[in-house]
Amino acid sequence: MRCICGLEEPDSGRVYFSGEDITDVQPESRGIGLLFQKPVLYPHLSVSGNLSLASSHGHEDALEEVGLQGLGERGVSRLSGGESQRLALARALLSDPRALLLDEPFSAIDADLSARLIDDVRVILKHRGCPAVLVTHNVEEAENFCDRILFMDSSSP
Repeated sequence: MRCICGLEEPDSGRVYFSGEDITDVQPESRGIGLLFQKPVLYPHLSVSGNLSLASSHGHEDALEEVGLQGLGERGVSRLSGGESQRLALARALLSDPRALLLDEPFSAIDADLSARLIDDVRVILKHRGCPAVLVTHNVEEAENFCDRILFMDSSSP
């Protein structure tokens, strides 16, 4: 995933997206969003300040899309785990990515909240027509989120 979004260079091969070789394209120009297991938020910035890292406008719409309307001035240290992940999602989507990579984004929160967040994120991405790749060890999570599932097992020949 880090090679796809441009944070690391592949040891070999090339990275293609929609038939375009993006291997040498700068990460910020690839149009690929990334959502980590633990939200990467800047504690010295407000909710809106964190969104400003992706775009200087559209914050209220972005917050409404993820169910955080009215929280723009709140400090991120006052957000719950689910709210923090929703903010990270809003920031990733604010840059209108061509695709979104999700690295275990639902595993660091309780099961009920995780189930709601899975449903909400799926609906948002479907509505936007934004393709996503979810990496998870949780098969149930994958079944609830994904249209197609690829199982990878290093112990297989």
